[in-house]
Amino acid sequence: MKILVLAADYPNPNGGKSLYYIHSRNQYYVSKGLEVSVLNFAARHDYIIDRVQVYTLKSYANKLRNEKFDVLVCHAPNIRNHLLFLCKYGGSFPSAEEKWDYFLIY
Repeated sequence: MKILVLAADYPNPNGGKSLYYIHSRNQYYVSKGLEVSVLNFAARHDYIIDRVQVYTLKSYANKLRNEKFDVLVCHAPNIRNHLLFLCKYGGSFPSAEEKWDYFLIY
């Protein structure tokens, strides 16, 4: 199962621990065999941390836009990032009527 996680910020390999609770959950998902990709709205470059691939918004637009994700998780959604992303790219994901449990918001 492929999961795309949207986060306003995310821990990084340089020691940044912002929103570490999201990373803890993602590590659990990976330990259960799920494929997790994170879209970090604050990131300036792509990176991998603890087997979790983290992307910038630009990378999503260029690389991942055509990927098929089974689940979209929005952590602490906000208007500036999450809502604008969903308005622009939401059509890439199944609608609630097609798959009612697709969107998870924490």
